[in-house]
Amino acid sequence: MHELKKLRSCLFDAVREIVDGKEPALLPERLNPYMAAGPVVRQAAKDEDGRIKVVLLPLRADWEQVMAEIAASFASALAEKEESRFRICDNPDCLWVYYDDTRNRSKRYCDDKACGNLMKVRRFRARKKAEQ
Repeated sequence: MHELKKLRSCLFDAVREIVDGKEPALLPERLNPYMAAGPVVRQAAKDEDGRIKVVLLPLRADWEQVMAEIAASFASALAEKEESRFRICDNPDCLWVYYDDTRNRSKRYCDDKACGNLMKVRRFRARKKAEQ
């Protein structure tokens, strides 16, 4: 559990640096040990269309493998996506990390129906309280 929390903190710090417009400090050096701890085997397989694809099969099923997959997924997202679209939810009680895929890059909450509505209600109640 301690190592999972350490990885979560590492990833959150990296996203916070990205959101602040900074280059994440030593990110490959921080992610590589997690990814190295989760060895995989490459295997050829056919997809639904009958084409050959390469799949990665984990050699173990443990928490180190889970952390390796999380770190690899984050590294892939940074490599393939626009860093400027990574966001942290504006709800101070949430702080989830999400990828803003809206056209005008204006998404402020991880989920408009949950955090977005909650924050709208909070602002409305604060205005009503201030009026009284």
